[in-house]
Amino acid sequence: MSYFKGYSIRTKYAGVISLLIFVIALAIYFYFPEKLAESEYAATVSKAQAIAQMTGYTIRPALVFDDRKGMEEGLQAAELNTDILYCIIVNDSEKVVTQFNREQGKDYRELLSYGDSTISGDGLVFHSLVTIVHNNRTIGKLYMGMSLRKLVQDIEKSQRAVALVSLVILLLGITVVFAVSTVITKNLRHMVETVEDVAKGEFTKHANIQSHDEVGHLAESFNVMIDKLQSARAELESINKTLESRVEERTIALQREIKERERIEQHLIHAQRMETIGRLAGGVAHDFNNILGIILGNLSLIRMGALDFTQTAKSLEVMNSTVERGAALVRQLLTFARKTDTVFEQVNANDILNEILHGVLSTFPKTITFQYDLRADLPSIYADRNQIHQAFLNLFVNARDAMPHDGVLSIYTCTIQGSVLQQQYPDVINSEYVCIEIADTGIGMDAVTKERIFEPFFTTKELGKGTGLGLAVVYGIITNHQGFIDVRSEIGKGTTFLIYLPVSTTTSVVVKESSLKNIPHGKETILVVEDEPDLIIILQIILEQYGYHIIKARDGEEAVRIYQEKQHEIDLVITDMGLPKMGGLEEYLALKKESPDVKTIFASGFFDPSVKAQLSAAGGVAFVQKPYEPREILSKIREVLDDTSKAMVV
Repeated sequence: MSYFKGYSIRTKYAGVISLLIFVIALAIYFYFPEKLAESEYAATVSKAQAIAQMTGYTIRPALVFDDRKGMEEGLQAAELNTDILYCIIVNDSEKVVTQFNREQGKDYRELLSYGDSTISGDGLVFHSLVTIVHNNRTIGKLYMGMSLRKLVQDIEKSQRAVALVSLVILLLGITVVFAVSTVITKNLRHMVETVEDVAKGEFTKHANIQSHDEVGHLAESFNVMIDKLQSARAELESINKTLESRVEERTIALQREIKERERIEQHLIHAQRMETIGRLAGGVAHDFNNILGIILGNLSLIRMGALDFTQTAKSLEVMNSTVERGAALVRQLLTFARKTDTVFEQVNANDILNEILHGVLSTFPKTITFQYDLRADLPSIYADRNQIHQAFLNLFVNARDAMPHDGVLSIYTCTIQGSVLQQQYPDVINSEYVCIEIADTGIGMDAVTKERIFEPFFTTKELGKGTGLGLAVVYGIITNHQGFIDVRSEIGKGTTFLIYLPVSTTTSVVVKESSLKNIPHGKETILVVEDEPDLIIILQIILEQYGYHIIKARDGEEAVRIYQEKQHEIDLVITDMGLPKMGGLEEYLALKKESPDVKTIFASGFFDPSVKAQLSAAGGVAFVQKPYEPREILSKIREVLDDTSKAMVV
């Protein structure tokens, strides 16, 4: 730094600022063209990907139905864009369906070798790859290439323009700096000396500068500041105290208002999400239960010994493929949606907990210690045993996952008076409730997570380790049983779930199930209406073994047509509710026009309550819940055929 001591302030100021301008000019020259190029490349890539995605979306219907003309029309919009060099569509067998190619001299197989979002070696072509999916299955791919030649030319022009601008900025900046420094530095030293005096405590010292430039204005402002500093300090402190007090009061009020509003909004959003997912579960229940019906029917045929070796192998193959379609989700989806018919009976919560404990003691990690105190004389509850078992098991699994290393899982049962519980839940109406406490010493959760744990598909687990339905199912089951659920948790201190279910005041009737050996055979003709091919084959084998003659229909319209032709031969109709072309309800009304006394059994994985009530009121119908065992459908057939009254017991 001693090198600069011989130079004036003006020279040093001008030299430093000139150097800064030079650096800025260099930065502009090197930085902006690069950033501009990156921005232009990013915009072009986004455009290319958007065109490819839109083209893929446009041709997807045509690809589904193998409509070559539709695919060619879908490519016309892309072909009008002169920047698009080629567009190739292949099906799921990697066979080219249709294409256009402006890349003269390049075979389409070479173009198909490029991956998604890649740029050619010469930097002039951007290659896109879009996978076209329908019903979670890849049905084809779209390969598209966009020319970057125009972009490269534009970037080169921009670089030349930026270089020129940088040079102009440099020359103009140096000139301005030398002119300005001459004016500023004249009075700058005097101002510095005055500031140094004030810094020493000499508040009576003023800057004696008469110029009207920035330094002169600064001196005037500085002098005014010194004059008012003492009086303003006291006034400022008083104002600050007043403002801080008012701000604090208003902040507290606003926080209260915001928390109350957020609480109301969260409650409404939570209720809406629960209702939405409930409708979703009901919608998919029908198809999923068809899947379970195929599995159950094949198992029954194997157990009955009705199949030879070849048929058994095919049956096992069908079951294997069907399982992969997701049958395991049916119960949880329907339970969560609260759209399944529940079977309520006298249930002891201790019995269900003991049953679960018997299984988890040998399957849960040995690092988890169990503590339980189940009240010996615990009253029964009126509940669906399977659903309560599902809810308790979900909480056990949730506790296990919360203790990845070690911990204690505690289970307690007791009773609590409704009047006490009503203080927390105003909707309590029963006089006594059974309390089930399931607690872990795991990682716990924060307040934000605790507010969302019952939301459908919300999970804190890693991808693939949780569906987000477990606790939502628990919530649906407990509320469906007029119960309540509470959760207490802190980070690092574990989680406790408290379930309250009303004590039963009714008695249940236990009905013993009949075996296949006790079900009589028949010789009647039955019209079976089912759109699931595997399921209708199973049902045909079962019924024909018991002497029935079977007529098959794959949809509602075919069933009505067959019934019109053979109604005098048909003694009973077994029909699915969710049929193509004509639904089960419309089909039944059409059959009833042909024969008012038609006997009908409806089989479905989901019965809409309003539709079921409408069918029951019409009379002459019965219902079977899918998936059903052979015993159930055979018993229901005999029950309906042997019933001579118009209104049947469902």
